[in-house]
Order: sequence, then structure tokens, then C-alpha cells
Amino acid sequence: MLAGMVLLSAMVGMLAVGAGLALSVPTWMVIAAYPAVCSLTLVATAVLMTLRNGQTVRSEVLRPQA
Repeated sequence: MLAGMVLLSAMVGMLAVGAGLALSVPTWMVIAAYPAVCSLTLVATAVLMTLRNGQTVRSEVLRPQA
């Protein structure tokens, strides 16, 4: 599943690069934006998969002291 999310984020990054070059955005901006787009896509897909599976993030370190 992780490999699929990484490949999906890379594909979205490539599409963003293609769109940026097609819109005549300066090359340095397109190259600088590629890692940001890939990272944000990877984080978004990880959050969506977590919410979809109904898993909640619980910390074992922080427990209520009653």
C-alpha cells in the first residue's frame, strides 16, 4: 500500500511538472515545486487512507491520570 501511495504522489508531481511547463512557468520554479507537490500528495493520501480505515491515532505515552 505504501508503494502505491508513493507512486501516486510521484505521478501527481509529474503531472504538476507537465502542467507547469505547459503554462510556461519558469523551469526553476517547476523543479522547486516538484518535491513539495509530491510530499503534500503523499501526506494527503496517508491521511485519507487512515481516515478511510477508521483508525485513530492514540498515544501510548499520554494517558489520562485519574
